[in-house]
Amino acid sequence: MKNISFISVLISVIFLLLFILFIFSGGGISIIEFAPVGIIFGLWSMSYSALAMVFSKDKLKRFF
Repeated sequence: MKNISFISVLISVIFLLLFILFIFSGGGISIIEFAPVGIIFGLWSMSYSALAMVFSKDKLKRFF
């Protein structure tokens, strides 16, 4: 789970940098280039949340 957390932080930082480039660029990155990044980040966030939920339920079952 630590690897997933590290990858999640890394992808979040990459997404943030691309977002900053999108906002402050005069033509550095376009909406067409930014849209797939948003889609990939959204899918990653949903899958990470699902994995975190599954692993937390397993841990709760062990204690009860």
